[in-house]
Amino acid sequence: MENTSCGQNCCFVKCGICPDEKGCPNYQESWWIADGKDQPVLIKDCAPKRIMIQQQFMQIRMEAMQKALEESRNEYNHLATYFKQALVSCQVIAENQIQQIEKKNEKIFIANDDYSML
Repeated sequence: MENTSCGQNCCFVKCGICPDEKGCPNYQESWWIADGKDQPVLIKDCAPKRIMIQQQFMQIRMEAMQKALEESRNEYNHLATYFKQALVSCQVIAENQIQQIEKKNEKIFIANDDYSML
């Protein structure tokens, strides 16, 4: 993270509203610890600039999250389609097996009837 403070270029300081950047209502100081480092770093910010930078970071992250959600939704749709096809196939196979069993039972029944007439 980098400093975003205006220093002596701050419009409030230039106009004489504030004596220096630390007197500016938009000036902020915060301590941050960078990834992989043990030492905290002092960051001096101009609040409107920092808000715009953070808003841009959030926008990028939200777009990435939306893209990931859309990709997972599309993968789910493909998977759901395959499952539906598999279920329909299983249902057709089961119906065919039932029909074959019924045909065998009819043949056995007809064969039994033929012997009963003798």
